[in-house]
Amino acid sequence: PLTEYISFDIETVRGRNGTWFISCIAFSDHPSRAFCIPIMRRNRKPYWDSLTDEALIWRKIQDVLALPGRIYVTQNGHAFDCFQLTKHHHALRQGAVPHR
Repeated sequence: PLTEYISFDIETVRGRNGTWFISCIAFSDHPSRAFCIPIMRRNRKPYWDSLTDEALIWRKIQDVLALPGRIYVTQNGHAFDCFQLTKHHHALRQGAVPHR
């Protein structure tokens, strides 16, 4: 059954230099159903085989987070905003560039 609520949770891991990286994002639209989308492996290697695949995944995540008429529920959402999401994704792909 379709609900107006979508819960999501972004999991991160801290790198050696203190930078946080997104490891996965999970979505749920019902208490008995959830989907977890991996972004990177434990060794910080990308989960997806190509940048094209990962870009498609991020676009689909964006689509889910922009569904009209939905109420979004986050776990610790007050500690994480879209700026941080963009910053962390950039840090994942451009690790040699300083991210402050």
